[in-house]
Amino acid sequence: MEEYVFRLNCTENAPEPFNRQYDMHMLEWFTDERIVKLLLDCEGAGINTWQASFNLNMKRQFPKLRGVGCKIQFLCLAWPYEEGKGRRPMAEQTPEEVLEGTIRCAQAAAVFKPIGIAFHGHATDRLYRAGKIDLLKSYINRVHDLGIAAGISTHNPKILTTLEEKAFGNDFYMAGLHYVSRHKEDWIKEIGTLPLDEGWIAADPPRMAEAVCKVSKPTLVYKVLGAGRKCGSEEQKREAIAWAYKNIKPIDAAIIGLYPRFSDQVTETTKMVREILA
Repeated sequence: MEEYVFRLNCTENAPEPFNRQYDMHMLEWFTDERIVKLLLDCEGAGINTWQASFNLNMKRQFPKLRGVGCKIQFLCLAWPYEEGKGRRPMAEQTPEEVLEGTIRCAQAAAVFKPIGIAFHGHATDRLYRAGKIDLLKSYINRVHDLGIAAGISTHNPKILTTLEEKAFGNDFYMAGLHYVSRHKEDWIKEIGTLPLDEGWIAADPPRMAEAVCKVSKPTLVYKVLGAGRKCGSEEQKREAIAWAYKNIKPIDAAIIGLYPRFSDQVTETTKMVREILA
């Protein structure tokens, strides 16, 4: 990956958007045509990898994307899935159902030839909390059977450390710089109260970065810009991106979301990343 992995910042892929109006705002703008144009622009700017959650719209979008000659690599995030129904809420599923649904998702996504498929962070965190983290070994094996690199995502640095100790044979990790899957009891224990939404605290990125630097496999860090919370100015964005690169391993990469509705974020961000890495 040349500078960073690009994430299409479209919240149809979010498990539970914290702001429904903002969710609708983005979905209204990201038409198939704009998605294709954005990916072409990214490829033209030197970005060679696009990370996105699998969704049913890809069956319509990928032919259009490849039809115009875009060769950008696809890195997939898999989520519990039922053919014809899309994603099911994890609260309605047993750990075993989460595993099988994610395997089905990986199989559906394989049609689009991703360079890797990662088990979703919220799903990983769910299995860990249920004491079923060993189920991930089956997922890694099934993705490898598809001839595709297998990854595991998480938001919790303790889980990242556990995964490294388990040595399931995955090829890469994805690690959220913000621990957005805490449960009520976690918040009460840590800060004595509950946040208004998912919860974004300054202590999270250093904790995850420390864990990332201790694992041996390449790790893609995400939530670098705090899901838009660190975008108040160009300087704030630069500071967050520079911090991420300074605090991960040389073999790691950063996933950076783009929503170029109001400015040329492709040019702005690639220029920024090149300057930081120089």
